Amino acid sequence: MDWAALNEAPTQAEAFATASAKRTTEAEESRLASAYESALRNAANGDRASAIDALRRVLTHPMTNARDLSARLTRVKFLALKNLGRFLEDETLKKGTEGENAAADADSDEALRCYAAAVEIDDEDAMLWRRLGSAATRRGEFSVARMAY
Repeated sequence: MDWAALNEAPTQAEAFATASAKRTTEAEESRLASAYESALRNAANGDRASAIDALRRVLTHPMTNARDLSARLTRVKFLALKNLGRFLEDETLKKGTEGENAAADADSDEALRCYAAAVEIDDEDAMLWRRLGSAATRRGEFSVARMAY
C-alpha cells in the first residue's frame, strides 16, 4: 500500500519509477517492440522525422542498455540500430544537398555509431557491413571502412 501526506504530490521521476516498477519485464519488452513497429509504420507513411525520434526513444530506454537482454529485446535493439542508421544516412544525403552541413555531419556520425553498435550485436549481416563501410568512407574514417569491407 502506498502512503502519502496530504498535498504532497510525487515528483515526475518518482511517478515514473513507481509506474516502471509495476510493469513486468515482458510487458516492457512488448511496449518497446510496439514502439519499434510504430516507428516503421511512420517511415512507411513518409514521416521519417517521427520514425527517427521513435527509434531514438527505443534505443535510449533503460532496458535496451542493460547488460543481459532477452533474445527478443536484443533483436529489437539490433533492428532499431540498423534502421536508425539507414534513416539517418538518408537524412544526411538530403541535408547535404540542401546545404545543412552541421546537421548532416551530426546525422552521419550517429549513423556510423548505429551501424557499429549493430555489428557488435550481429556480425553476420553482410548488408550491414557494407553500410558501415560506406558510412565510414563518407566520414573519412578509412580504417573503419577498410575493416568493414
